[in-house]
Formats: sequence, C-alpha cells, structure tokens
Amino acid sequence: MRHTTARSVFTFLLFISASVFAERIYYPLSVICAVSLHEAGHLIASKLLNIPLSGTDFTPFGIRLSFDLSTESVIKEVLVYLSGSLVSIIAGTAVLLTSSPHNKAVFSFALVSLTFGFVNLMPVKNLDGGCIAESILSAISSPDVGFRITKAVSDVFVFLFWFCTLYISLTDGINVSMIAMAVYLIFSSL
Repeated sequence: MRHTTARSVFTFLLFISASVFAERIYYPLSVICAVSLHEAGHLIASKLLNIPLSGTDFTPFGIRLSFDLSTESVIKEVLVYLSGSLVSIIAGTAVLLTSSPHNKAVFSFALVSLTFGFVNLMPVKNLDGGCIAESILSAISSPDVGFRITKAVSDVFVFLFWFCTLYISLTDGINVSMIAMAVYLIFSSL
C-alpha cells in the first residue's frame, strides 16, 4: 500500500529565523495561520475526494499530512497536492486586494500566504510541486522513471536556489530566511 505525504515547506528553522528579525508578533502568527490554511486546503480536498487521511505528524520540519493514495487516480492525487497551494494563493491574493497595506498584520499574512503557496509549487522532491510532477510522470511512464526524473529536476532546482542564495548573500548581505529555505530544500529533496 502506497502512502503519499503532503508536507508543509515552512520549516521550524525558517520560522525561527524569520521570527528573530520580526519587530512584532504578527509575523510568527502569520506563518502559523498560513501553514494551517495551506494544510486545511489539503484536508478539504481529500475529504471532498473521499481520500482517507492516514496520519498527521508535527516535526521540526513542519506539519506532515499522509494520505492513502494507493488506489486513487492521478487526477485525484494532483488535486490533493495542488489544493494547499491554491488555497494559500487565493487567500493571500484576496487579503492583499481587500485590505489596507497599512495594517501590517494582515499585509504580513497575505505576503506569507502567497509566498507559501508559490514556494510549495516548486518542483522539489517532497514539496507539493515535486509530488505533482512525480505523480504525472509516473502515470505517463513508470513509477521508477517518474521518481528518477523528479529527483533530477529537484536536485537541479535546489542547486540553482542555493546558487541564487549565495549570490544574493554575497552581493546584498546575508538573508537568513533565504539560507534557512535553502537548507530546508536540501533536506526535503533527500
């Protein structure tokens, strides 16, 4: 029986590094709300598609929801993976368009939610985008080929992200949040 995992990208490390530099409590709360909303998107989609939740884990790397996708179609798999990011992007956009940029707490949530949604769509192994790519590639070829192609694309993408992080750190100064994200991407792609 195959269990597939949806995992949030904002790591405990990223949360802590960003929180250290936050002037107010609204940023950490924005992260918690954005992560919760994202994972709720996965849960709602799985419920609507009658896909059972097989486990929930709280780890230093985030919240991990496991679904039993062993008997589900590729379309249902992709919808479950895509739902978290879609909810994040829609919520972030709606809040950004309907609120005042002077309300720092609400503006912070909108930006965190949008970032969270788009980052999760990166084609990195164990992120929603990587899981979507692997599901589709496995369906049109074989699970082994899908895994190998997704792993190769993931490794290239993580390398490029690290390269950009290094370049930005050398030219503009160290960005702790970007470094934390790059570290997380390496661990998530293993």
